[in-house]
Amino acid sequence: MLAGMHAVSVITAARRPDSALLAEAWCSLRAQEADWEWCIQLDGAESRVPDEIAADPRVRVGAAPSSPLGPAAARNLAVLNSQSRLLHTLDCDDVLLPGALAGVIRAMRANREAAYAFGRSVDLLPDGSIRRFVMPFQPGLIEPGKLAAAFEERRREGAGFRGSFPVHCAGVTWSRPHLLAHGGYAAMLRSEDISVLLAIAESHAGVYVDQETFLYRRHPAQMTHGPDDAPAAVQGEAMVLARLAAIRELAGGPGAAAA
Repeated sequence: MLAGMHAVSVITAARRPDSALLAEAWCSLRAQEADWEWCIQLDGAESRVPDEIAADPRVRVGAAPSSPLGPAAARNLAVLNSQSRLLHTLDCDDVLLPGALAGVIRAMRANREAAYAFGRSVDLLPDGSIRRFVMPFQPGLIEPGKLAAAFEERRREGAGFRGSFPVHCAGVTWSRPHLLAHGGYAAMLRSEDISVLLAIAESHAGVYVDQETFLYRRHPAQMTHGPDDAPAAVQGEAMVLARLAAIRELAGGPGAAAA
């Protein structure tokens, strides 16, 4: 581990975070049976972290810039502020489930070749109900290229872009060296996490942890539900597909001729 030597750094971009939801995220962290630090990067001058959270010695808050950075740049600054070799994504309005961090840390330590890890997300819907998902993988190591293959198979079956991606990137655990070596989160307004995960997963193994790791809160105030999201989503999808095609072209792998 790096200087500071926590088992995992939890990475959060916070643009005008709801203080009550951020407090729920903090409570879910405090309930984890793992050694963690929480790296929160404020995004924009109007963003604040409640004093009680900021006073936690395990919480590192990046100062807010005068203008919003966007989720990719904010997350990258949080990564820069981190002190662990393992990074775990947590959105400021989501909640970790019990044992989540211990599960992914254990999986990454048992599979030293893995560059990333993930469990299953659980959607928390506005009416309080939950929606669960079935993963297209067996628990354990995922070989290079398998993540993109599952993504492409779902697209051929007619699922939309985000509905086709088999991993919810709002709860991925990363090897810090691998994430940084691939440029961090992609410089995009949307799908910045899908882009870098696909890039890493084409040449490095990952690991699927057979447990539910976080509640993904779906609500009208989400950034991805805003009025300006549609153009950014289309551009993000195009960039993800272009990047994957370019990686394969350079490697001479599947889809290279089509690129």
